[in-house]
Amino acid sequence: MAKNEYVRDGQITDFNDLFELAEEKKPVIWVAGFRVKKDFVRPAAFFLQWPLAKLRNTQLYRAKKIEHGTESLK
Repeated sequence: MAKNEYVRDGQITDFNDLFELAEEKKPVIWVAGFRVKKDFVRPAAFFLQWPLAKLRNTQLYRAKKIEHGTESLK
């Protein structure tokens, strides 16, 4: 089974964007970590349960799926 790969496609700075992505059932990239940053792909609805203060200090990006045979945008 192949694992889907995603790249960052613009930072989410407006909470309305997050609500729209959740409504469309789109994935979001969450950048976590202090010294070593790691990207996690989660559904946008996952972040709607988080407190507002935590969301403000979180780096969230739109996710773009990599199709086979295309170059990475990272």
